[in-house]
Amino acid sequence: MRSTRRLAARLARAFAGRRIPARPTGAALLCAAALLTASCGERPASEPDWPPGLSVVGRTQALAHLLARLERLEPTRLAQGAREIRRALPACGSVEGRAANGHPAELREGLACRSGDATFGRLDRERGEDDLAFVWNPEGGAPVRGSISIGPDGDLELALRLERASFTGARALLRPGAAAAGPGVLSTRETLIHARLRPEGGLPIADLVPRGSQADRLFRLKSALFAGTVLEGTWEAAVYPPETARTMPRAALALGVVRRDAAAAAIEAFVRELLAAWPVHRSFFSVGGATGACLLDLNVLPELAPCYVATERALVVGWNPASLRKALDGQPAPPVAEAAGATVDFERIAEADARLAGRLSPGSGRLPLAVPWRRLVARGRRVGDEVHVQLTLVSGART
Repeated sequence: MRSTRRLAARLARAFAGRRIPARPTGAALLCAAALLTASCGERPASEPDWPPGLSVVGRTQALAHLLARLERLEPTRLAQGAREIRRALPACGSVEGRAANGHPAELREGLACRSGDATFGRLDRERGEDDLAFVWNPEGGAPVRGSISIGPDGDLELALRLERASFTGARALLRPGAAAAGPGVLSTRETLIHARLRPEGGLPIADLVPRGSQADRLFRLKSALFAGTVLEGTWEAAVYPPETARTMPRAALALGVVRRDAAAAAIEAFVRELLAAWPVHRSFFSVGGATGACLLDLNVLPELAPCYVATERALVVGWNPASLRKALDGQPAPPVAEAAGATVDFERIAEADARLAGRLSPGSGRLPLAVPWRRLVARGRRVGDEVHVQLTLVSGART
């Protein structure tokens, strides 16, 4: 405040003896100049921290609709908790609730009609035109704020705001950067899950792996390949249904490269390190004109026989040869404008799960989990010191 008063005094002396057209205008100029360093009067206090746990506010009918959908996730605890909360909803147009530990039973007990509570009022203002707003403030973590809008056809739009500092350690690979990820490399035909991202800071995978850790010992993740000098900063992953008579889904990972020859040399050095650490053998492999290698006898996980190929744009690694053939079948993902994106196809996952259950336990009558939405689409972007994530849960039949 002393610096503000000194600035105001200097400005007053500067204006002394000068003709000012109107007193309010001169006062406004004086105040605006003072605001450059502080404020006219006392500096407003920063908004208080959110209370611990989960806080929810919004339209009661919208919350009831969301809970009814979650009840379809039988036989999960989420479905049971959603049913209990829906039955406890108060008979009013707007509702608020808080659960210090986020447990459904505590939220059920904490539901009430809208009151004059300042925290819920602040959360309601952030809700805007959306149906619901919430904040999850975990102990020892950064708060996650969000809002939910429910369409008449059951589609759900979920907007999340996360602090950039929340993406520490390996989570940094999920923090979108300013640049777009660009067109994909992997096929999107029949994908169960597909994601493509250009994280802020690139892909310094080696920096995220503690030296001497199990991951480092088993897979040499601190090798030159993962130091970030040959990788241009994008990663893309895809999961596909299992082959007929197989149980494991096919999966592939594409790492964007600066130059194909440098990337090929780096991954060959990486393969040599694995050969020195494991009793396995290198086999030549190629698909679609791209060449690489497989370690067909590295069977440390079910159906694992990892292969790689180097294309002009990426190093593509597959769980096994079938994974790479599927991932590079000539149907790459279309270009996207967003810096980050992912799609989860619940309908295809249910179909794959049903086929798998039929092979493993024929006649058991086991039913796959019935997700009340067909597909999840996620997009993320940086906004100042926050990461904004838009999740769309799509209902209705496939078009």
